[in-house]
Amino acid sequence: MFSFKSEDKILIIVDSNKIDDTNEFIEQINQVTNFSTKITVTHPLEILHSLNDCGNSVFDLILSFTSNLNSFNRLLQVLKPGCSIFIHKLVNPSQKDEINKLCAKEITQLKLSGFRLTNNIQYDLPSKWKISKLLSNFDENLKICQVTAEKPSYEIGSSMVLQSIKSPTAVWKLDNIDDDLIDEDNILNEEDKEKPNSDSLRVCGTTGKRKACKDCSCGLAEELGETPIGLKNEKSSCGNCYLGDAFRCGGCPYLGMPAFRPGEKIILQETQQNS
Repeated sequence: MFSFKSEDKILIIVDSNKIDDTNEFIEQINQVTNFSTKITVTHPLEILHSLNDCGNSVFDLILSFTSNLNSFNRLLQVLKPGCSIFIHKLVNPSQKDEINKLCAKEITQLKLSGFRLTNNIQYDLPSKWKISKLLSNFDENLKICQVTAEKPSYEIGSSMVLQSIKSPTAVWKLDNIDDDLIDEDNILNEEDKEKPNSDSLRVCGTTGKRKACKDCSCGLAEELGETPIGLKNEKSSCGNCYLGDAFRCGGCPYLGMPAFRPGEKIILQETQQNS
């Protein structure tokens, strides 16, 4: 149940036809707080208008006694951080097990607006405070259900600077690291240090042998002074074959080959020459 403290600023929301019935309830509050509280009374349709100029974080407590409560976002703004709102609603005692469903609309709107539910829904409140008259169409056969929520302990729109986390200076450490190092002079032997003979480097890229394979196209046959089997030298009859296909005649054996330098030695396969 709600309680009142001295110097509190309280907002009471009731239906328009029940505003006059708040006098007795306000008198109770004033007696408890020695008339030190400041109380504002409004109805649901006038929340935005009546609270337009009051600023943010003004009220210490909000009490609602209407089933038509709206403008939850504005109520969150005018409530001080960490303070509570109490929403009262009439329910049928025969539907006691369905209270959560009966108050589902209010609970959803509170959560979506940024409020935080602080306790379970209370049912059939004690009659210490005379609030029954504040509820529209009050019926003695109905009971009062109370939903309580609070504004988070920080102000809306507040921000804070996040401190960067310093990375550790040493992620890992090795002990006696010098004992685990390998002497680079012991990796190679004397044979590894000998410069290879250039002749030994002339090997076929396909077979790995020092002999050109058939139809050699990597240039090893020329480098070794050999002519691969099935290949022979060909000379240009017009002298323009080296310029490319645009300058070659229809029966040119160099058709389809890229241009080459004048005088460059070109080896053609027998099949190319006979095509």
